Amino acid sequence: MKVAAGQIRANQPGEFRTGFFYEDIVDGATWGEAAEVTTPTGTIEKVLILDQVPIKIPYMQVYYARKIKGIKDPFIAEVLRDFMFFNEGIDQAGISKLVSFIVRYLCLPAAGITYETLYPVAYEMIPHLPDPELLYDQVILFQRGSLLPAKERKSMSLQVRGMRNSYLFGEIIHNATLAAIDKSHPKLKITKFKVLEETASSGREIKSVKTLNVHIKEETEHVLDVANSHRHFTTGKSLNKYKKFLALPPMSVRDMSATLGVSKSTVMKYREVHDQE
Repeated sequence: MKVAAGQIRANQPGEFRTGFFYEDIVDGATWGEAAEVTTPTGTIEKVLILDQVPIKIPYMQVYYARKIKGIKDPFIAEVLRDFMFFNEGIDQAGISKLVSFIVRYLCLPAAGITYETLYPVAYEMIPHLPDPELLYDQVILFQRGSLLPAKERKSMSLQVRGMRNSYLFGEIIHNATLAAIDKSHPKLKITKFKVLEETASSGREIKSVKTLNVHIKEETEHVLDVANSHRHFTTGKSLNKYKKFLALPPMSVRDMSATLGVSKSTVMKYREVHDQE
C-alpha cells in the first residue's frame, strides 16, 4: 500500500527521517495491529504489525552497502530521491541534518565530500527529484530509537513475513476457488486439485494439496462445501456417463447398467440426481 497525504505524521521542524517508525503513522488501525514487546532492559515498546497491508517503501539497505564516491556521483540523486520519500515537507533545517547524515554514513571517506560541498548540490537537486521506486514491503514498524537488538527486530520481521505469506496464499487459494467454480460444469465437484490448477494464473502457483491445506481459509472451505453440495460428479468421465444415461430410452436398471457399463447402484444414483433436477 502506498502512503497518502495525511497517513504519515508531518515532520517536526528541523527533523528528518531515515525511514518510517511506529510514531509516524497517524492511524495505525487502518494499516495493521499494534502489539507490545519487552526489550532486554525490561522496557515495553510498541510495534505495528502490517501482515496484510504492508507499506511500500524504497529499498534502503543498498545505501549502507554502496557508498557515494564523489561529488558528481549520480548515486547522490538516488540517495536524495529515496530519503525524501520519508521526508515530504521537510524544512531547511531538516535538509541540513539529512545532508550531514549522508556525509557521515553514506560517503566514502576517501571521496573528500564535506557538508559544505554536498549541501548546495543537494539543495539544488531536491526540487527536481523523480519519484522513487517502491521495491520493498515494510511489514512491521518499530518505535524510533528502539532498544530491541537488531537480531530480534530482524527475527520479528521474518515472522511477520511468514504471516503475510500465509495471508497471501489464503487470498490466492480463495480467488482460485471462485475461478474454479465459475469455470466448472455445474454438476462437477470442485476438487482441491482443480483449485491448484487455477492458482497458476495468479503468478504464484501452489503445487501441492498439502500446502493448500495449510493456508486455505475457513471461509474458502465453506465456499467449497456450499458449491459442492449440489454437484454430484467428481470426474468428467462420470459426468459423461450421466449425460448418456439421460439420453437412454425407458428400460430396466439392469439393462441401463449393462448399456452404460456401470453398476446398478450407480444407475440408481443417476436416477436420484435426475429426480432432484
